[in-house]
Amino acid sequence: AVVSTQSTGGTWLDPRRSLEYYLFRVGDELEYRKKIRPLRVKMLDESIKTILIDDSHNVKEIIRTICERIGINNPDEFSLVVEKLENNDAKTATLKEGQV
Repeated sequence: AVVSTQSTGGTWLDPRRSLEYYLFRVGDELEYRKKIRPLRVKMLDESIKTILIDDSHNVKEIIRTICERIGINNPDEFSLVVEKLENNDAKTATLKEGQV
């Protein structure tokens, strides 16, 4: 679950804690999302792979996961660029060379 307020971004709730632990205020929104989701990644050779990622991780950890799954040894040399496909609303992250 993700908590979102107007003044700050969202944060993932700890599944070991009860809702009473969190200090919810009037106007806070609680969204239920799957923590693990598929991400379509366009590779440098233009092929597209679908990799399961953990949405609670930051971008550096997600890139490390992607590189680990496709066999890239040095994830520090790559980053992600979000592209919107022309034929539908699906988004693809393109793996690019360059520092994160």
